[in-house]
Amino acid sequence: GFLQTWLVIMRRPYSSARAMGPANWLAMQLTLGGAILSALLAGPMSLWIVICLCSPSLEIGAAGLALLLTGYAINLLAALCATRVRSFRSLLAVASLPLYWPLLSLGAARALYGLTRTPHFWAKTPHGLTAARFDESHALCPHSIGSSPYAP
Repeated sequence: GFLQTWLVIMRRPYSSARAMGPANWLAMQLTLGGAILSALLAGPMSLWIVICLCSPSLEIGAAGLALLLTGYAINLLAALCATRVRSFRSLLAVASLPLYWPLLSLGAARALYGLTRTPHFWAKTPHGLTAARFDESHALCPHSIGSSPYAP
């Protein structure tokens, strides 16, 4: 959704910037564009970090290690602030964030692939639906999840 929204806005960037105003246009670039870019880079950067940690001839360096720890600390703090329930399970989920970040790149790759194959399809995520309610909502919206030609 972020990618499709960003591409629609960037179809005519100058008219979008005029309509949104410079500050809002820049905020859109930082939020949507930043989310897309970070999703695309999370996997390759995670792989590079693992390679550097496993190889004696490669190193991340002091600046890279500081950026890595700072990024993790910021994400950890943000996730803890966003979590309503303070339980062992939520803390485990927050602690396992570095395992989740490479999955963002897989999702971004799937989105890019889907966008090139079926550019007008939007793979919507059913948020908060139970199995029974999902069946009802799916009947009302036949173009939602499951109707994609590239879905597993």
